[in-house]
Amino acid sequence: MKYKPLSILTPRLERKNSELKYRTKAAECHQLAAIAYTPLEKAAWLELAADWERLAKEAAEPLEV
Repeated sequence: MKYKPLSILTPRLERKNSELKYRTKAAECHQLAAIAYTPLEKAAWLELAADWERLAKEAAEPLEV
């Protein structure tokens, strides 16, 4: 017998949750960049933030059917 989880997120809801999580991570990286000690450290945090923002943008795009 196969058991199913009590709640199943739809693909759209999963993507929305992912988008929010990615935007939160990007915001954290921006905060860390603001308090970075060196320009190299700041650049690294900003690059990581840009990566999270790109993932959030991809998650926000409509699903292709």
